[in-house]
Amino acid sequence: MPKRVKQQKKKQTRYTRRKKQQKKRYTRNQKRKRGGDGSDLPPLPPLSQSQSQSQPFTPQTKKRSTSLSVPERPCKKNKKLYYDKADLDLIRIVERIGSESKNGTLIKIEEPIPQMVQHFQRNETDKFVLKIPKRDTFTNIVDNIVYEFEVGLFINEHFRPCYPCFLQTYDLIHAEDSNKIQSYIKKKDLLKPQTEENQRKETFSTLKVILPNAIDSTDPSTCENKHNYVVKIQYVSNGETLYDLLSKSVLDEYDINAILMQIYAPLYHINEIKKKTIFIHNDLHFNNIFVIKLKEPIHIEYTFSSTTTTTITTTITTQYLVKMIDYGRCHIPETKEFQTFYDGLNEEKESYQSYLINCGMRHVLYKSDDLHVFNSVQQKLSKNHEYNCKNLQDAYKLLTNFFNQQKCNEQSSFTLFVDGEKMTYKGTIPGGIDSSLFGENVMSQVTTENTTPPASPRSHKK
Repeated sequence: MPKRVKQQKKKQTRYTRRKKQQKKRYTRNQKRKRGGDGSDLPPLPPLSQSQSQSQPFTPQTKKRSTSLSVPERPCKKNKKLYYDKADLDLIRIVERIGSESKNGTLIKIEEPIPQMVQHFQRNETDKFVLKIPKRDTFTNIVDNIVYEFEVGLFINEHFRPCYPCFLQTYDLIHAEDSNKIQSYIKKKDLLKPQTEENQRKETFSTLKVILPNAIDSTDPSTCENKHNYVVKIQYVSNGETLYDLLSKSVLDEYDINAILMQIYAPLYHINEIKKKTIFIHNDLHFNNIFVIKLKEPIHIEYTFSSTTTTTITTTITTQYLVKMIDYGRCHIPETKEFQTFYDGLNEEKESYQSYLINCGMRHVLYKSDDLHVFNSVQQKLSKNHEYNCKNLQDAYKLLTNFFNQQKCNEQSSFTLFVDGEKMTYKGTIPGGIDSSLFGENVMSQVTTENTTPPASPRSHKK
């Protein structure tokens, strides 16, 4: 054999060995970094071959040999799976939002009116966001989009009518291959207009809108095809993440606390007072807080009862409206069933953990206190590196004390009243602002009194 051929074969062998080593290192690192930034969750065992062949343990199925009574999830499946007509091939404009993250890509779409879905009453807007999961070819790990849709429906029913900091979730969509959408997004700007239109219609014509409660996030078939589901959520414009705003240093202390108030006042009220409807975001970091700058300042008045006799009213004046985004790891009351089922297992705990990992739902066994953002910001504002608020009640008290000490005469023609029961408003919605930002209750109200409410305290003038 010629010497040159031998050298080429040695190079190919070294190249192949190096690639295998890189793949092993990548897989090992991904297992360590699962969930948020990876530091808050303990490592879990990978799904072995013997476990993958055995029947998985889910809250709906259990071995006959065990006497444990497993709770059934309150999800009634529909006999019909899809809507008869979706018209997703009529989507006009598709744009990527931000860069690709660990769990997937966000894209903005525009649909023609009349809207394709009839089971939601909403404002006459045709802009939405599709969250498309990222297929990880090495670890096969990605958050479960179906679970995120289930959380979104819970938020639509219980929290959206009461608090302005939540986004609307619209539809769960099945895609035969989500990679086709990713591929189209990457090359759309390089195509000629007619070719781009044809490929867009071909890509989105295969999508089907799934009926609510038609499938379950823990069903084995759902877990196996979790990459092929897309969730459609509310689109909001003229905003940035809290991380970007803090990086630009454009916020003063009052604005920062006003943003925190819009997050932690509802979380405090939901978890400390309304104990029947516990909600934990479980992945609340600076990039999951979206801040929208309004053209005019508005008042937001929070009236929450701390006890049966004490009522605390706090009013803030702000040009920033806040939205919590990314509900893929949230905890709602139904999530507790997974932990209860897991605690009742003995030898099968490892198999159940592995099943949840493969299903993209390992987060249901772990929860955080959602105070990371609050503590990080307060440490910088107070210049106290040892500052550590341990519960939502203390965070809420600190914020209310801050705003009750401010004095200013800044006016606003629009006031939101938030009491945890039903969100109402008084005045005129600022021009150019989509009323859907304030929830369905505000949209449905017909009385718009053009009166100016009393001035709210503020410590400075811009």
